[in-house]
Amino acid sequence: GDQAVYRLLQMKLRFNNSTPEKVLSLIGRTQPDVITLDEVSDMWKAKLGHLASAYPYRILCPYPNGVFGVALLSRRPFAAGTQPRCDGRDAMAIATVDFGGTDVDVAAMHLTWPW
Repeated sequence: GDQAVYRLLQMKLRFNNSTPEKVLSLIGRTQPDVITLDEVSDMWKAKLGHLASAYPYRILCPYPNGVFGVALLSRRPFAAGTQPRCDGRDAMAIATVDFGGTDVDVAAMHLTWPW
């Protein structure tokens, strides 16, 4: 039978990106089910607020330097009985997403130098 297809978009936003509307436009055109983002700065947190109705399931994990924050946005619900979380040691967001009855662990992370 037909199998469901889901789309994930991973982007490094660039914390001081001067054209955030291009990113929002790409998301609007491609309409991924899940988005993982890194270099989520305060400016980006505000911009990502515009996507709240389309991506109601979300976790944003700030980083102390204000630059290496990460985010995970999803159209699909987080799995029942699970809680998305930030990993305090690194810039990492982890969530279990329910893809039509199949739970999948998804992470967004920004590796710190020197990787």
